[in-house]
Amino acid sequence: MPEVEQDPGARRRGDELRALLLGAVGKVQLTVTPAVARVFVDGLPSVSEGRERLIIVNPGTHSILVTHEGYEPHRREIRVDRGSEHACSIELKTSPSAIPPATTLTVSESTIAISGEGDAAAAPVKTGDDRTRFVKRPGFWVMIGVIAAAGIGAGVAVALSRKDDAPSCGTTGDCATTQGLTVAF
Repeated sequence: MPEVEQDPGARRRGDELRALLLGAVGKVQLTVTPAVARVFVDGLPSVSEGRERLIIVNPGTHSILVTHEGYEPHRREIRVDRGSEHACSIELKTSPSAIPPATTLTVSESTIAISGEGDAAAAPVKTGDDRTRFVKRPGFWVMIGVIAAAGIGAGVAVALSRKDDAPSCGTTGDCATTQGLTVAF
C-alpha cells in the first residue's frame, strides 16, 4: 500500500507483525515426484505447485496426501511445532495396475484400443462434455417455478394488506394531514 511504503513507522510495524505471524506457524518444505502430483493437507488441496513446495500450517499434527493418476497414493502424518521448519521428500511409486506390461494404447476420435500379450480390446469413448446443461435439468425449472411463485405470492400479499391511511376529507378537501395528524377546516 502506498501509505505504508511512505511511512517508515507503518512499514516497521508491518514487518514486526509479519515476523510475529510467521513465528506462530510451521513450515514444511515438500519435495514431490512427479512434480505434477496433487498435494492435499488435512484433506484440502494445496495451492502450491511444482517439485518443490512450501506449505505453511498451524502447529499440530497434519496429514499430507500426495496423489497422481497411474501412481500409488502416499499419505504421511507430520507433527509441526510453532516456528518449526521441516523438509520432507515424497516420491510416488508407479501403480502396478496402471499400465499392464507390453501394452499398446491406440486412440482415435471415438475409440480407445488397448492391446498386449496377444489380446486386443476396443472400447467406444464418449468424447466431449457429457454433462447436461443446467437449463435442461428438471430441477432448474422447479427452482425457477418456486422463485416465481414466491414472488407472485409476496406481491399479492402486499397488495391485499395495503390500506390507504389518508383520512377521508370529502370532495371539498377541507382537511390537512401530516404525520398521522388530521386537522379539519
